[in-house]
Amino acid sequence: MKKFNLGGLILVLLGVLFLAESLEWLPNNIVGYLWPLILIVVGIYLFSLHNWKMNPGGAILILLGSFFLIDTAGLLPFSIVGQFWPLILVAVGIYLLVKK
Repeated sequence: MKKFNLGGLILVLLGVLFLAESLEWLPNNIVGYLWPLILIVVGIYLFSLHNWKMNPGGAILILLGSFFLIDTAGLLPFSIVGQFWPLILVAVGIYLLVKK
């Protein structure tokens, strides 16, 4: 039996989603607001692959997705991405330096 390729399915779904937006089949730039959910879903998927145990890659994707989702929703009086995005690079760099 051939193994299911989730990565291929995700790419096809993303392509269809972006195509539907570019053809204006979706209302008011909804993909622009909800794209951070893609990061969160992929992060959750990575956790599920490891039997819900700590997975640094999954945790980083969930945190980044949450970070960007809060920013695109406008829940804070300032732009997190516009002002603090370099902290993402710093945090990932520190993680890579201290991981075992």
